[in-house]
Amino acid sequence: MSVKDYAAEGHIVHLTPRELEVLRSYCDTHSYKETGRALGITGETVKAHLTAARLKLGAVDSWGACAKAQEAGLIARRAA
Repeated sequence: MSVKDYAAEGHIVHLTPRELEVLRSYCDTHSYKETGRALGITGETVKAHLTAARLKLGAVDSWGACAKAQEAGLIARRAA
């Protein structure tokens, strides 16, 4: 998988493949523990990847990172 780029407020944002993988999983579960279990990493490592992705996306929290990633087309929107 290649690094995903997108323009957000005039800036190019680069999410690493791992940041994107963790973000996708977290957006499905909204749980550090479940995401970590699914990816074979600790909850603390999940938090570290989400923090990096959140800061790159300009989001206030992890849920905001999910919303911004969905808006940018980086991850699929969840069915309502």
